[in-house]
Amino acid sequence: MPRFPSFLRRREPEEGRTCEKTGLRLVPSSGQPVVRISKPSFGAMNPLVRGGADRDTWGRYDVAGHRTIYAADPRAAAYAESLAAQRVSESLSTKTLSDIFSAATGKEGLPTLLDMVKEEWAERHHMQPQQIAAGWRLERREYELQLPTNGWFVEVETADSISALSAGIAPYLVERGILQLTVGHLKAEDRALTTTVAGWVREQVLDDGSLPHGIIYDSKHSKGWGCWAIWLRAVDDGKGIDSEPTKVISEGAIGPSHKNAELERIEKLFNIRVN
Repeated sequence: MPRFPSFLRRREPEEGRTCEKTGLRLVPSSGQPVVRISKPSFGAMNPLVRGGADRDTWGRYDVAGHRTIYAADPRAAAYAESLAAQRVSESLSTKTLSDIFSAATGKEGLPTLLDMVKEEWAERHHMQPQQIAAGWRLERREYELQLPTNGWFVEVETADSISALSAGIAPYLVERGILQLTVGHLKAEDRALTTTVAGWVREQVLDDGSLPHGIIYDSKHSKGWGCWAIWLRAVDDGKGIDSEPTKVISEGAIGPSHKNAELERIEKLFNIRVN
């Protein structure tokens, strides 16, 4: 699978502007390469149409009744976003029985909860908690996408966009008791809120008459790691994948970490191992 050299893939601040009509901060889409990791059933551009009242399992900026795909740059960011849920809670590595049972308080040399889990799972011949079965990568593919060559993404984690959002979804914020919308709200796991933000942004007509391609935001795992939520408007309108301005450059298997530097980096950062 062809790769863009890492020094070319580093995400630099892009020149943007504030939309005179909506107040949203816009970042130009200029055909940048990004990486998507997905199961083949969803492929590069075949996500679920979101529906139903329970949004807890939705992507951060999914929109009801529509399709959204996610990608990131650099490649390490795509792996981080995909593997974040596999991390072991830090509390397991630090807490002991004395943190849970008062009878154990004061006893020295107690194993951590993680040590206890490892011991019990080893006795049962179960894979260790920081080990991830090879099926994770064998069941997924890495897709190289090219973003649209023109148009705009909305950068939501900026002062301009937060101000526009605060006015645009004000009734919802009041109902939820959110007195002041912040970046913290957008990075949290409240999918009801973030998908409401996405629904409002998706419907906005920008000052040049265009519709936004999606939302750009920073990964929670590192400064400078960019993430894109891309709305497949053409497919939603009944057109073919080829009608989408986002294009598939290539796809390939996810190799093991000894042959995959980006995966190896995330394994070290998250203290996990993908077999």
